[in-house]
Amino acid sequence: MTSPPSRYPKSQRPLLSLKDYDISPENGFLPSEPPLRRLENPYFEPWELILDNLSQHISDCSIRDKIHEVLPEAIAVPWVAVAEYLELNPVLSCASVVLWNWQSLVDFENDNDAMFLDNLSTLHTFTGTIDESWFFLITVAIEAEGGNAIRAILRGMKAAENDDIKAMVDELSMIADIIERINRIFERMYEKCDPNAFYWHIRSYFAGGENMEKAGLPYGILYKGVDDEGIEDEEEGSDEYKARFRRYAGGSAGQSSIIQVLDIGLGVTHYPTKSDVAEDRAGTKSSTQPSNQQKRIIPPTPPSEATSHQPPSVLLSPQTPANSYLMRMREYMPGPHRRFLEDLGASCKIREYVSKVLENNLNINMDGSYIYGETSTNSRYSQEDCRDLHMVYNGCVDLLKEFRNHHIQMVTRYIIIPARRGPPANAKTHSLATATATNAPRVKHPQLSINKNITSTVSGMLGTPPPTPPSYGFSREPSLSPRLGSGSYGTATSNSDVLKSPISPSLKPAKYAKLARKVEDDDIVRGTGGTDAISFLKQSRDETASTRI
Repeated sequence: MTSPPSRYPKSQRPLLSLKDYDISPENGFLPSEPPLRRLENPYFEPWELILDNLSQHISDCSIRDKIHEVLPEAIAVPWVAVAEYLELNPVLSCASVVLWNWQSLVDFENDNDAMFLDNLSTLHTFTGTIDESWFFLITVAIEAEGGNAIRAILRGMKAAENDDIKAMVDELSMIADIIERINRIFERMYEKCDPNAFYWHIRSYFAGGENMEKAGLPYGILYKGVDDEGIEDEEEGSDEYKARFRRYAGGSAGQSSIIQVLDIGLGVTHYPTKSDVAEDRAGTKSSTQPSNQQKRIIPPTPPSEATSHQPPSVLLSPQTPANSYLMRMREYMPGPHRRFLEDLGASCKIREYVSKVLENNLNINMDGSYIYGETSTNSRYSQEDCRDLHMVYNGCVDLLKEFRNHHIQMVTRYIIIPARRGPPANAKTHSLATATATNAPRVKHPQLSINKNITSTVSGMLGTPPPTPPSYGFSREPSLSPRLGSGSYGTATSNSDVLKSPISPSLKPAKYAKLARKVEDDDIVRGTGGTDAISFLKQSRDETASTRI
């Protein structure tokens, strides 16, 4: 999905109006009011009934196993239609599980603390666990800081336009406070989300179909009723056959608009990773759409043809000032939010202003550092003003670097370590049905509060892995299903079809959720977005640090 170009030439861009981009002045990219808890039209009641008991259906394996390769028509067709309306890719994304998946447990209209983390709850989860709910809510609380951050950045842009150094210092101080709060919220992940529970039980539901060959999705996912017309005439494994499958990234922190806003506001530039460049040169970067009447060609693509059909936006060199992964993650954001990032990136010059003020008003040492005790002959501002501007800007960058350090630590604890260690030893004896205390059916107006002294449903004490980790529902495995062939692309046209259960209760679901698997020491641990998680995050952290002036 390609976003339309910015609506304004660079010389004519006005100060951005949030309402034009469906952004809340208070909540940022979150909706200004809590999302609808339930679709009220009776037509949609079958879908709601499945959601009511989704975690139980997953627990007892009553959702048919073929759904992980072929998305049934009853789901695929409306999902694609809704996604096109919202201008994002039809796959689980940060928007679906975070932006539109929360409720406040207090009086939203009158309580000033309605968006505080401890006053929030999720609407839907896959597992029914506190751990999964808390994982989503941490991001909701971070996004809730977005309104203040965006307004401060826009005011900073105005200060730069007016050459108002004191106003710029004030706005950067505000941004620093916001990033500090975001970091403190992020650190609370450990309170109620257990690493083993997350990796072995929850994370698989966030995966997409990109770079997931080892997870059992060699081609991606077929959206029945959308991309499968005439597929029975194509040879399985052929390029034409593979081109019918969509290869979307899974849910990823890279899809968070507020983090990209902070990058843009502070002038942080991200470059393609080594793997991005290698894939671009080899022509093996995954496309997200199926060909379906020549929409796009899905890899593998012969290297000799790699540059003949790739869109210019992905033909990046190491010097290109755009990280292809982060730019692709914008395809998973609602269209108005994506356009806001594009217009903000084209008009925000805060870093340039700070650099220019310091260069024009302070003398410079041989090593490039600024001399605070001296002002240049053309100085307009006092050295105190320049020092404050310099320190508060670099302070913002340092705090954003701290956020990325936290992210690296969290990915290491929640993904890398469990992946290297392998599954808990007693994984065969502890089923999901008994592991989840929050597995009760979803009610029409849920008021489940997570702001209680609750024992973690799968991990013993909250945030503390138990001495002997329990298993997380690994007591079954789907039966081997026939390979895709004529007439076997998923026949669901009703809820009863979706809930067929051909699964043998005597097997384990290791093959059902291969993203949750032991990874050898020499193998890459990929994030749900499809990247080499640690390499990408370290590069992003280092690029942030290099933004200091």
